[in-house]
Amino acid sequence: MAKAWKPLLAALLAAVISMLLPAPPAQADGPVRAVLDWLKCGDESETGSDEPFVERDDVNIQSFNNVDGNWQPHYFLTNREQWFDGDNLYLQLWEDDGHWSQDDYLGTFVIPRSHVDTGDHLATVQGPGWYYELRYFVFSS
Repeated sequence: MAKAWKPLLAALLAAVISMLLPAPPAQADGPVRAVLDWLKCGDESETGSDEPFVERDDVNIQSFNNVDGNWQPHYFLTNREQWFDGDNLYLQLWEDDGHWSQDDYLGTFVIPRSHVDTGDHLATVQGPGWYYELRYFVFSS
């Protein structure tokens, strides 16, 4: 008879603990919408101004001209809204070298789905001699 109460006690204890723990954040079903606000440069990748551009799946989303490492915001004017499924949205940052040489890959911004409806966030890309920030929001609809 003493063994019969152990499973009941374990179930009761598990129920009490689950009520005390915070609920996990709600995960949106279906695609979510990332809204890209601005790109800031803290240090450009080469002498003089950078001409960075952001790509998604090898498609240019936005190009910027004469970007210096002075933390001035450069706003996304086209393709601000990027819908995505899955856990993350990946955006590649490149620096346009024009006809002089191949474009330079600077890094990838990662925008997590877990940021849905939690306000503004920053994604960063940095390397030897460059630092960029991307401000974004993620919405469930």
